Amino acid sequence: MRKRMMRHKHNKKRNTAFLYEVLVKELTKAVVSKNNGKKSAAVSIIRKHFKKGSTLDRDLQLYKSLSETTSVEKRVAEKILHEAHYQRKVISGEGLYDAQSELINDVNQELSPSVFGNFVPNYKYLATISQMFDETASIKSRVMLESNIIDKMSSDAGVDNLQPISNLTYRTFAKKFNDAYDGLHEEQKEILKRYVFSATDNGIALKTYLNEEIGRLRKAVIKSKKTREIKNDKSMLDNTDRVLEILNSFKDSKINEEQIRKVLKIQELAREVIE
Repeated sequence: MRKRMMRHKHNKKRNTAFLYEVLVKELTKAVVSKNNGKKSAAVSIIRKHFKKGSTLDRDLQLYKSLSETTSVEKRVAEKILHEAHYQRKVISGEGLYDAQSELINDVNQELSPSVFGNFVPNYKYLATISQMFDETASIKSRVMLESNIIDKMSSDAGVDNLQPISNLTYRTFAKKFNDAYDGLHEEQKEILKRYVFSATDNGIALKTYLNEEIGRLRKAVIKSKKTREIKNDKSMLDNTDRVLEILNSFKDSKINEEQIRKVLKIQELAREVIE
């Protein structure tokens, strides 16, 4: 008889990391499309429900401690997983379900239920973690999920080998995403996330990241001036110099949405030059 993992139904709306990611995706779409109404609503919801130390923020950090950890020894991975289980029980007893319900209601009322259809690239792995946290799952199912998570944390491998949900479900999410929005790359998403939370620490983390990112972008743009395509085209060379002027002006200007939008565009330009 062929062996297979026992499947336990995953409720994406009770997956805190998924809720966070779809909101960030909705915010990204709103910023790119210049939909200020949706942008304000998304920012407001994220800041309200994921402020530092909140129930949902603490739960999100548990997901991140598992999903973002790689290349550690297996015994370390096991300890991280054990501590995550313990902390999850504490958070669950402090109104996690109610906090999620309030967030879901705000999304439905202030944005749209369609937000939950936004594509999340690592959805399968987040679903695996959520199912592992679920106390109602069978012991066998949870042990097998824990084993997969520990293997992932203790190796450099990606998460594609984890199959807690059907490929059909994953493809459905991918199609919805591709039909509505073609996405941003990681550097762009990182700036948007930091911009969302800049009000919680007076923008310190955002400013620090922007200083480093602008330095990286300046090097990339300066490097592009040496390429034959740009060096031999006066118009392109002049445009490149204007980009450098914009980057240099950031150090004396206040960080706002317009500045963030300019950085996003320059990031795209830099990536094209690098590639």
